[in-house]
Amino acid sequence: MYKNPEIQCERTLLDNRCEKYFRVNIVVNPSSRENIIHISDDGAIKIRVTSPAESNKANSAAIELLSETIGIPKTDIRILR
Repeated sequence: MYKNPEIQCERTLLDNRCEKYFRVNIVVNPSSRENIIHISDDGAIKIRVTSPAESNKANSAAIELLSETIGIPKTDIRILR
């Protein structure tokens, strides 16, 4: 079942502004035939990239594809394990 992403607020030490962010679980499949984002009926997100799973290439490609698709800067996307 699809769940709304959890919106969180983080206050920085330099100022008291609230930086909002959310976490989404994504599965990255490296060495695929094409770069594509797939959202299944249950809300699971899978990103397929042509880059191999070595030297962080697949993760970087996934960030770039996600950035281009949803229109936010790559620097605003982080991978958490």
